[in-house]
Amino acid sequence: MAKVWKKLQRADGDFTGTIAGTAAGTVKDKAVLGAGKPTTFKQNGVPTALNAGDIWYDTDDNNKVYRATATGDDQIGGGEWIEVSTGKIHTYTKTDVGLPNVANESPATLKSTMALNNVENKSQATILSGNLTGTVDGTAVGTVKSGAASGATANQDTTATILGGNLTGTVDGTAVGTVKAGAAKGATAPVTFRQTSVPTSLNIGDTWFDTDDSNKQYRAAAAGADQITSGEWESVVQGKIHTYAKGDVGLGSVENITSAVMREGVTATHVGLPNVANESPATLKTTMALNNVENKSQATILGGNLTGTVGGTAVATVKSGAAAGATANQDTTATILGGNLTGTVDGTAVATVKSGAALGTSSNQDSTSAIRAGTTKANVGLSKVVDQAITVASGKLKLDNVAQTMDADTIDGDSKATVKAAAVSTAETNIIGGAPGALQTLDALAAALGDDASFASTTTTALATKGKAPMTLTAEDVDGDSTYDNNPASEAIGQIGVYGGESYAVVDV
Repeated sequence: MAKVWKKLQRADGDFTGTIAGTAAGTVKDKAVLGAGKPTTFKQNGVPTALNAGDIWYDTDDNNKVYRATATGDDQIGGGEWIEVSTGKIHTYTKTDVGLPNVANESPATLKSTMALNNVENKSQATILSGNLTGTVDGTAVGTVKSGAASGATANQDTTATILGGNLTGTVDGTAVGTVKAGAAKGATAPVTFRQTSVPTSLNIGDTWFDTDDSNKQYRAAAAGADQITSGEWESVVQGKIHTYAKGDVGLGSVENITSAVMREGVTATHVGLPNVANESPATLKTTMALNNVENKSQATILGGNLTGTVGGTAVATVKSGAAAGATANQDTTATILGGNLTGTVDGTAVATVKSGAALGTSSNQDSTSAIRAGTTKANVGLSKVVDQAITVASGKLKLDNVAQTMDADTIDGDSKATVKAAAVSTAETNIIGGAPGALQTLDALAAALGDDASFASTTTTALATKGKAPMTLTAEDVDGDSTYDNNPASEAIGQIGVYGGESYAVVDV
């Protein structure tokens, strides 16, 4: 080990020497990566590949991506630089495009695989005009047609009879007894609203589907919310509390590239579908022998106009309600709901429920004046408040009608002198704190600093004498011969020297 002068690299100068044992020039030429370590180029001219697998973004052609097939490639094509889209480096499978369960079968084979060999190639109109037999939700079509699916008396009562009956069961999933008690929505149970206008929320967590805005969903952030704003009704999308990453949705391995780039060069074979014919929907429909099948959803089909027969009875007859006999109830829902409800609700007379006495004679029967008269200060959390009138008259404080005398020379019972002394003592304590007696005054502090008005300058000067200033080196110190005017062996490690405008330091090597 010996002390030598080593040149320091300047931030504004060229870096020389080595980087992790590799010459700086080699690093600058990008040759430091060596074989097997791909390099990425971003330039408008064709680069010379350093390794097989190097990537080049052609900045003069919308960053088109190329990949080197071998070291030394410097041409596009001919087995050298090839576009990534044509020289793909990943073999795609049907799982890569989200179709792992799609069978690699032709349309004809697919129909058999899907167990649809017996499906007739008929249009919606043909199907709906046919004769419906079998069952409806497990009930024979004939039973449904006769109106007896729910029993011999189903739908035979008049509107008046229905409204005058005893309502039991549930209302929208809530027990009738709960509705009658007024507890259907409860203090904490979330409520779902479906309406066009902004509702008033009953609880935190209530849900509102805005039927005037494509059923856009909102959630109440507080009870009593009646505005669409932060802290009241908040959009479910805007109120998200988690920022999702692609890993959260099972796409951790998916590269963030555009669909266009991903699709280039991908064929049916790459996604495991070599036997699937590349045919248009119209052609495929013919191939699968489904020419007469209309492209309509289940909702569209069910929403169509049913003609033909149901269990041998004309659809028009079933629609008129005459299929079950002349006495079948013909009233509409609007007529029933618009009628006068009499009778009982879960065993309680309708009039009692309407009067609010269903829960008992004392439930919510008190008048507003009676409620106010019975309210005390304890009821509103003010049991400790003294019932006194406090006024000021002629400069004096009055409690009720009694004037209170205040001593002008005292403050809260203490004399001014006492208050002043306490304030001075507090201020002195706040200023001095825990300082020792010798440093409790400005004079004491000045004496501690040697009464030196330029204490900072004096200290800086003194500190400068503690380290050796940079020395000027002569040629002999750096040319490698044995003559030294500034021999590094006699200097401390870290000593700075200057030669030819460059800085050197003594190091032990």
